[in-house]
Amino acid sequence: MVNFPQNHQFFFHLGLAKAASTFLQRQFFPTLSGIHFVKKKYFGQHRNPDFVSQHPNILFSFEFHKFLPAKLIEISKLYPEAKVILVFREHSSWLESKYRYHVRKHGKESFTAFFDLEDNRGVIRQEEVMYQQIIETVYTHFRQKPLFLNYHDLRKNPDRFFQPLCQYLGVELPTLPQRQTVNRAFNDKQIRYLLALNRVYPYAPLKSSVKMFNKIHYKFREFLLHSWAFLARFLPAKSPELPIIPTGIQDQIREFYKDDWAYCLSQVSRTTQNGQSP
Repeated sequence: MVNFPQNHQFFFHLGLAKAASTFLQRQFFPTLSGIHFVKKKYFGQHRNPDFVSQHPNILFSFEFHKFLPAKLIEISKLYPEAKVILVFREHSSWLESKYRYHVRKHGKESFTAFFDLEDNRGVIRQEEVMYQQIIETVYTHFRQKPLFLNYHDLRKNPDRFFQPLCQYLGVELPTLPQRQTVNRAFNDKQIRYLLALNRVYPYAPLKSSVKMFNKIHYKFREFLLHSWAFLARFLPAKSPELPIIPTGIQDQIREFYKDDWAYCLSQVSRTTQNGQSP
């Protein structure tokens, strides 16, 4: 545990991934006055007491998913008094976004192989999307009241998202920037063509002892992938068009995680109410 004066406050925004983390990191957190925001690439500085001691109010931000419970426990050992911020996204919507990102990052599996609702043998396992486990980890290992937010409020009711966030951080609500899409998603036709490319020409890291060669190899593949996605906009589509996610799967996912999402929403309501302790 790191010991600091009582007037020091530590905030950790830890995702989830694909739940507006990049928007917050690039367009919102840097605009806050009275908070020292640490850019994502310097997240590891939370282990550096000399760095942290220079700032009485400091906010670290990173996005996690698979290793989030373990990361929460690790951080709690250093900062048990830290205040934790997490943004949750409804399961079916989150899985769709994760799948599209998976394809954009060289994935070649179908959606049902990416997330297997029947046999649980997918790239993402069912238990990895259980929000209750994450929430209970926060309650168990941190002493301060956390803040849980609903990603969908950001789109539908921004005041409901930003007001409790600013109150939690102890800052004035700034003039909000017009939200801009940071990494625009590819459309279904582009995703299909990327899947075909990834299956015909699978990506594998170079693993050279020279880091520059590895970087050039990766950047070339990224260039190829994005060029192919651009060309896909002008290439013919299959007829009839089949959805990227099979019809009915989204409803099955929502039903599967119905209780978990209800619990998550109850905790969002609980932590966004002033003065209510966990």
